[in-house]
Amino acid sequence: AAGAPGAMQGGAAAPPSRRWWDDALRFAERCLDARRSALVESTHPDLIPTLLLLGRAHAKLKDRESAMARYGEALAVQRAALGDVHPDVADALLSLCRVQDDPADAVDSASEAVRILRSVFGDDHPRTVEALCRLGSAHSRRSAAPVGGGGAAAATRSRSEAISCYEEALALRRSALGEDPMGPACGDALYRMGMLHRAGEDYGRAAGCLEEVL
Repeated sequence: AAGAPGAMQGGAAAPPSRRWWDDALRFAERCLDARRSALVESTHPDLIPTLLLLGRAHAKLKDRESAMARYGEALAVQRAALGDVHPDVADALLSLCRVQDDPADAVDSASEAVRILRSVFGDDHPRTVEALCRLGSAHSRRSAAPVGGGGAAAATRSRSEAISCYEEALALRRSALGEDPMGPACGDALYRMGMLHRAGEDYGRAAGCLEEVL
């Protein structure tokens, strides 16, 4: 069907259309109502997949407030079912941080996710490294719109935190890649670091990062 996920366009899988996400949203809402009617506990783990799907659908449809609400609800159910230190809780935190309006809240969510994944998998696990990049992105967003005053100083601190996250992620990825230290993920981290150095008017370091990408 048109708009179905995975439909081929020019030999490549096309992303789901807005109409597809609208349909997915309506279907998931009906599923959630049915499951809540059938379950005694309001925090039953069976609710989690549907809540996460709703959060993703709202995010795809650019409804950040509804996405935050659904991801937050899924996170609460996961904490109740799995405890605070579980990879699924970390994944929900990372999904939540993507849609949080307040950059400081996004930093808090991503920071907790990194702590959880370090505890469960260690520093050099791919999921930990990916979470570090997400934390870097949250710090970067905060540097562009510092909250709670501080102006240029707050922006500089957040930018420095973002660069530190990307530097650590880059070092871990290069260590894992061994003889091929320039995979796509490494290039992405270098590019983001270059843009952050440029925003801080450190043009020498910015050029160095971007030259490595090229």
